[in-house]
Amino acid sequence: MEEQQCEEDVFCLSANYLDRVLSTLPLRKTQLQLVACVCMFIASKFADTVALAADQLVMYTDYSVTVQQLLVSYRLAVFIIIIVIVIIVYDTFSLP
Repeated sequence: MEEQQCEEDVFCLSANYLDRVLSTLPLRKTQLQLVACVCMFIASKFADTVALAADQLVMYTDYSVTVQQLLVSYRLAVFIIIIVIVIIVYDTFSLP
């Protein structure tokens, strides 16, 4: 992460995301690098002023995932996050 000059929080946040995913979802070994890349990608967007480039993350996996896989998985993860936020807000502010 030093060569990308990322904020230190990016790695910690991505590790937190990955830990949460691994504790709730059964993953195959073949999916681990993709999920880790998505976690890193999301964390970089939240914690840094300039997000990591998808092609750089793919390069770090030694091209075991593609940019297309990363972006599709990222969009799915963001969609799920939005749904969860909407549910939480609705449950919090709905009238009894």
